Amino acid sequence: MMFSQKLGIVYLPLCILLIIASLNFFLLLRHKSPYVTDSYFYNHIFYEFQGNSFNDAYKKVRSNPAINNFDDLGKNFFLNPDSYKYSLSRYIRRPFYPFTAYLLNLITQNEYSAFLIPVFVSYAGSIILIYLLFKLRFDSFWSIFGTALFTGFYPFLDWSTYFLTDTIGAFFWLLQIYLIFKYVKEPKNIIFIAYIASLIISLSNREQSILLFIVIWAILTSVHRLKLHKKTFLPLKKLFAVSLVISVVYLISNTILKQPSLYDSWIYLESNFGYNPRYYSSKETTLFLFNALVNLHEGLLMELIRHRWWAAFTTLGLIGAFQTFFVYKRPKFIDILMFSSGGVAYIGLIIVPFLSYRYFYPTIIGIIYFALHAIQFLFTWQKNVDS
Repeated sequence: MMFSQKLGIVYLPLCILLIIASLNFFLLLRHKSPYVTDSYFYNHIFYEFQGNSFNDAYKKVRSNPAINNFDDLGKNFFLNPDSYKYSLSRYIRRPFYPFTAYLLNLITQNEYSAFLIPVFVSYAGSIILIYLLFKLRFDSFWSIFGTALFTGFYPFLDWSTYFLTDTIGAFFWLLQIYLIFKYVKEPKNIIFIAYIASLIISLSNREQSILLFIVIWAILTSVHRLKLHKKTFLPLKKLFAVSLVISVVYLISNTILKQPSLYDSWIYLESNFGYNPRYYSSKETTLFLFNALVNLHEGLLMELIRHRWWAAFTTLGLIGAFQTFFVYKRPKFIDILMFSSGGVAYIGLIIVPFLSYRYFYPTIIGIIYFALHAIQFLFTWQKNVDS
């Protein structure tokens, strides 16, 4: 009885945060449509799962009156059959969300609820996982403070209230990071199987989890250089091997099924999402990617200038990472894990240089994580000065 009471007190702040976050979620949803252009492609796949033919599903999507309010670029997605087919091909390899909605619709008999539930569960699940990850390093106060910072990051709330796969993808990524930590600390088969299942399922939601093997490779390299406990090597090597195999199989399957490649994604961006289709030389594409990277970082810099609190926490995050790895030189395993997660997510943003916060949530979470390090250092330093 005392244990359950103590447990309730420990997790009470998280419960309160989840209630506030849920209220914000549904209050925002009352004043907006959860549909953007991408959502209608998931609708199409959902309709096909229900037994509709391609043409019938296409007609259902086109009949939505909201499409008439799109700009020329948005209308081109749906009113141009060739553009529609090509754009849809980029979503067919992401069946998890529409299939989950299809299964939920069998119970709810409500399409809106069926698409909403997976997004909301992932939104709440992401908050819980962030807290659990922070709790591996900080006490309850700093863990809930850091989690509240990310929960209060408006783009996370805003994008989570659209019928998209990004928040679901963030949930899976955080789950995999958490399972990596748990398996390294306690290499049980059930955790290993859970990691494999999570990775495979997440690849049917979004392609970003293909980068997990790079995360683990970065951790392995860091652990080796910092000469951390040798017991961490074997579990990490197993996780790296299975992640690499799954990623290679995924890429081979994409090639066999003639799914769009990374180069196709670059051309897709270069053609303004297929609105200006033509032949682009490799030189033109290289120049486009360079300019896109410059514009992306200029956009990030301007965002930081406009949002001074986030500029402050970003600066603190960079200071915290520098202190952890170059001043103290005694990072814990969770520090390496969070740094690798955020860094690789940022690399993913560079690979496909399109500025949207929903594509690199793990990077923002990593910045908050190391900002907490810096703040704790300031408190400790001030305490030592006062004493």
